[in-house]
Amino acid sequence: SITLSTGHLRLEGGATISETDAALLGLQFWSDQTKLASLSAKLPLALTAHPPIDAARPLDLDLQMENLSFDQIATALGRPLPIAGMATAKVKLHGPLSELSGEIAADLHNVSAPATSEKLPPADVKFEAHLAAGILKADLNAHQSPFEPLKVATSLPFDLPVLLNDPSALTGT
Repeated sequence: SITLSTGHLRLEGGATISETDAALLGLQFWSDQTKLASLSAKLPLALTAHPPIDAARPLDLDLQMENLSFDQIATALGRPLPIAGMATAKVKLHGPLSELSGEIAADLHNVSAPATSEKLPPADVKFEAHLAAGILKADLNAHQSPFEPLKVATSLPFDLPVLLNDPSALTGT
């Protein structure tokens, strides 16, 4: 069982860590009395590698953020945000780094900004990404009058071990 805290932020849950594995079970991230996210993960460690993950062994990661207002997020960050609304996000990844697969989803509801609130109604945005066989497929759908629907879809190669070793590879040509 772990409890770590600093200021108004707190991490609680269970963990087992050895030289070869980390099991993070039911970790919860809090800001005062607001649960920001929950995380369960099984990570294969290779402490002498960079990053310290054994790329040949499978990992499992499940991160969830449920129905948070942007005000709650701003409080956790310690700074105001220029938008208001609600957010839900889920990340589920599994497999070895070189064959990682899974889903990433984020839903933003009633997103508005004070600067445009008199001219535009709140927006809803849904983002979904699927990672499999080294390909990341992502879809974004946004709804806000008079621009609706706005849809963006992409499919691109994704090599996580390369990005972890050289983050600038993301912006390379």
